[in-house]
Amino acid sequence: MLKIKLLPHQIPMVEHGKNHRAFLNRSPMGLGKSFATLATLVSDYMYILVVCPAYLIPNWLREIRNYTWARGMKWEDIPNWQLGGVVVVSYERFAKLSNKELKPVQAIVFDEAHYLSNPSSGRSKRVLKYIQYQDERLQKVAFLTGTPVKQGARDLFVMLRIIAHYHNHPFSVDYVNYYNFRKEFEQYEAVRLMVRGRIIEHPRFFGINPNKKEYLKTVLAQWAVKGKLPVDLTIQRQYHTVGIPLHVDAEIQEFFSNPSMPTNKRNSAISKGEYTAQFAKEYIENYGCVVIFSEYPMVCEFIAEDLTKSGVACGTITGETSSLKRDAHIQDFTSGKIKAIIGTIGAMSTGVNLQTANVVLFNDFSYDYTSNMQAEGRVTRIGQKRSCFAVYIVREGIDARVAQLCTTKQKIVEGMDHA
Repeated sequence: MLKIKLLPHQIPMVEHGKNHRAFLNRSPMGLGKSFATLATLVSDYMYILVVCPAYLIPNWLREIRNYTWARGMKWEDIPNWQLGGVVVVSYERFAKLSNKELKPVQAIVFDEAHYLSNPSSGRSKRVLKYIQYQDERLQKVAFLTGTPVKQGARDLFVMLRIIAHYHNHPFSVDYVNYYNFRKEFEQYEAVRLMVRGRIIEHPRFFGINPNKKEYLKTVLAQWAVKGKLPVDLTIQRQYHTVGIPLHVDAEIQEFFSNPSMPTNKRNSAISKGEYTAQFAKEYIENYGCVVIFSEYPMVCEFIAEDLTKSGVACGTITGETSSLKRDAHIQDFTSGKIKAIIGTIGAMSTGVNLQTANVVLFNDFSYDYTSNMQAEGRVTRIGQKRSCFAVYIVREGIDARVAQLCTTKQKIVEGMDHA
């Protein structure tokens, strides 16, 4: 059922998927989790449903078409599902579908599964109720995300609750009530973390009772797979501190008399645009091209305008960019027609392959470190041949505090791998 061969690092992902009725693939961005999951399912199941963010539907349909012999379709094509195939639907559409409409599904995939991190959200409750309804018919449940934990153990509730059920783990049958789950979770286990070379319990971060003696030693080891490439695709982070005159802030504040965003963080981002453009020109001269991120569309436009004036061809991708224009910019960047692609973290941090570049430049960055990691992952993809760099432009003050916060949180969460 596959048109191409699996890469060596994808084989363990497929083997793990075939050996577990429910599993989490938490491999880093760029390792081909979606293709490995398709390879796990298409040869064994006739009716497969993929649930993903709406903007990733074209990516899934393209992978199904290019890499497998299965029939890929949107939910609108559901009448043709009688012959089997892979239906791709958005989380929003999935939440509105009735259990009866979804009854034929034999295998289900939840891509970007960190969308389910809040167990109290309507989206998460809908997933849990559907799994409960479809329990006996479902043969395979897969969760895909390179960043499964943002804040703490609570983010894993929906995924681990479903996976635990299919592995006959002694949790209650109550799928929806997070607080009941948490009581049992505290009775059975706490979380052990490796931070700075030593094992510690971090009850404040994870909300776990520190007096419990049993630990969550093997959950992620047994139920999750984390693929590794045969080559080193880790990204090297660099932080460049810039000094900006105070009068610049006053000029920016005067320009925005009625700001719609937090003034200090937005103004800091705008004030660094000129420096980011200068760094970008240097990296383009040394490495050929560069990917630039900001949280704010207006900052992306300012940087693009600065680069254009300097003779650098570039394209911008924000939430307002149409899918056709977005694809055109990516194609131009991949072919070398433009040397810089500039986008907001929200619009360009997932579902985009930009391994033509090996440098990611952050004019400003998110409080949510996982969003920054997703953005970095645009260049650490299969096919990358060069060492990769993430360069953060930091201004004294709020930037420095956000950078410190993200670094601290990232070290704590990454410590779960050593638990």
